[in-house]
Amino acid sequence: MLFSHPRWKEAQEAAEQAIRLAPSNPNAYRTASEIYRWLDLYQEAIASLTQAVRLQPGRAKDYRRRASLYFWQGRFRLAADLQQALRLDLQAWSQRLQEAARFWQVKRSSQGN
Repeated sequence: MLFSHPRWKEAQEAAEQAIRLAPSNPNAYRTASEIYRWLDLYQEAIASLTQAVRLQPGRAKDYRRRASLYFWQGRFRLAADLQQALRLDLQAWSQRLQEAARFWQVKRSSQGN
């Protein structure tokens, strides 16, 4: 853990509470992602950024941050894929993510979840 100060745990709890109170607010997920990153909770940070991307897919900064998290995990191919997608066409990438999100929503609802 990069920072073990008790305040970081408080910040984590506050961010998670913000998500519970406003689950459609991408900024709540971005904040949680940053806190998770500082706590070396990379999987949680990636999951939070992924949710922020689903809620607001056109924000390039989220993709760059997520690529950085993949990099720090040693998941270089995923980091490179995200960076290349941004270089090729940010808007097309956003549309593909929205399509994937819709696909998973349909699949999830068809399974009764």
